[in-house]
Amino acid sequence: MVHAGQQIDSTHRQHYAPNNGTDGQAAYTGDSVRSHVADLFRGLSLTRNPDLWQTLPAEKRYELENREDYIEIENALQALKGSTKNQQRRLLYNKMRRLIDSELSKCQKSQTRKPLSEEPDGTYFMGSHRSQFSRARRMMPVRQRLADNIFQEATLRSDLGRQVLADMIALCKQEHEIEIRPGLEPGKCHCIASKDESSEKRAHIKSNKAFYSAQTMVDNLGFTLTPDSMVHFNDATWPLLVMSFLAFAGNTLYPVVLRLVIWTFSKIVPKDSLTKETLQFILDHPRRCYTLLFPARPTWILFSIIFLLNFVDVLLIIVLDLNNPAVNSLSLGARILAAIFQAASARHTGTSSFNLADVNPAVQFSLVIMMYISILPIAISIRSSNAYEERALGVYPHEEGLDESNGSSYVMTHIRNQLTFDLWYIFLGTFCICIAEAQRIMDNDDPAVAVFPVFFEVVSGYGNVGLSLGYPTVNTSLSGQFTVFSKVVMCFMMIRGRHRGLPYALDRAIMLPSDHVTEIGLQTENSGSLGDAKSLRRRMLPMRTYLTT
Repeated sequence: MVHAGQQIDSTHRQHYAPNNGTDGQAAYTGDSVRSHVADLFRGLSLTRNPDLWQTLPAEKRYELENREDYIEIENALQALKGSTKNQQRRLLYNKMRRLIDSELSKCQKSQTRKPLSEEPDGTYFMGSHRSQFSRARRMMPVRQRLADNIFQEATLRSDLGRQVLADMIALCKQEHEIEIRPGLEPGKCHCIASKDESSEKRAHIKSNKAFYSAQTMVDNLGFTLTPDSMVHFNDATWPLLVMSFLAFAGNTLYPVVLRLVIWTFSKIVPKDSLTKETLQFILDHPRRCYTLLFPARPTWILFSIIFLLNFVDVLLIIVLDLNNPAVNSLSLGARILAAIFQAASARHTGTSSFNLADVNPAVQFSLVIMMYISILPIAISIRSSNAYEERALGVYPHEEGLDESNGSSYVMTHIRNQLTFDLWYIFLGTFCICIAEAQRIMDNDDPAVAVFPVFFEVVSGYGNVGLSLGYPTVNTSLSGQFTVFSKVVMCFMMIRGRHRGLPYALDRAIMLPSDHVTEIGLQTENSGSLGDAKSLRRRMLPMRTYLTT
């Protein structure tokens, strides 16, 4: 048993124990793997006697570590650090281990509670590891309460009897997060379904999870059934591929996919059918029928912008994190696919395939930019295509200096207005949260709460994206660690960001030209000079435009 019988603990943990599987939390947060978890799983294959002390008490351990012979061994090991004298180092470790075993043997022989069995020669069998169930009892209050109360006498209707009954029911139903049973797979932290669980029920649960994940990607919500978003599945090719497509089709590329579907059906249906004429009319006059359906040229421009932004984002994630274990632990193909998924989610979905707190700072800043301009391409496409056969589709206050006949000038003017208008709210929200969280931001022992993570959180909330750099000790976003005032500010930022750029009137995409009333006509009626109303309607003067999402 090389795995269980390796004498040097550090060698066993580094080369034999599956550290990533046995200590998933430390592997996820990037911390050093805790040795007692590896030792616990190592003890599964060793014989133990739970009635004996398996480790030195804290007092005895402290006394041993302050003894001259123990300190001398530690100094010798420190002097050999980095050298190639493996034989000498092995002898020192054996000497230290013999000191610990000698003290542990003395403690075991002097303990008040003796083991129930003895060897023929009168000595006790002394295992070198504690029982794994002691850790399970400590982590599971249900098992701990049952171990303390199940052998006590009490009526079933008493408080103790009801507590024991409730704990037994909870164990039978597996209503807890930690469990010890033969089906445990530490590598993926999943438990094989028990034999009494029907295959139909398991299939139903899997179907619900698949439907939930697909729905959250199409709706761009970002909710997942795993505590680490999609980090646990960052090497799953098919789910990431499908979910990336759903994220694009549900928001940023929705107008492109919609026009592609209509164009495809127009090529399939018979040429002389009424459906063919209807679909062709929709393709020729898309803004008469739907707000998010654009003509061919704006649709291609939108697709080009989205492709360029996501290509740059994927390139930054791959190139800037070439030497980052948080990213390069995946194979090249899986890394590219995970980067595509992350780029798709950075626009509006809010899911993540990497631990964003561990990626390159430049990648984090690029994600901030992508979240800030998340809605801009579609909004500009709506504005640039907001015309009803050379007539505007909305009634808005007059804007000086905005030439709608010049497409590039029109779009660039709206981009400047949108970007500068949103910055005030983001800076104000970041400023208020920095005031409320000043003590934690200034605390050097809490680096997870700083100005940039707060700024990242505010931009994510204002853009209704949902990405976060998180906090090391919890599964929630960084906002979960904010004060009440900061959480209120975040709620305001999300509401304001969700309703930013609302038009002054509804989009008139499905109204007929005869249903529009010009601004000049309204002013004429209010001034008392009505004139010829019929001739005024025939003029159909253009109305001002300022539509967004």
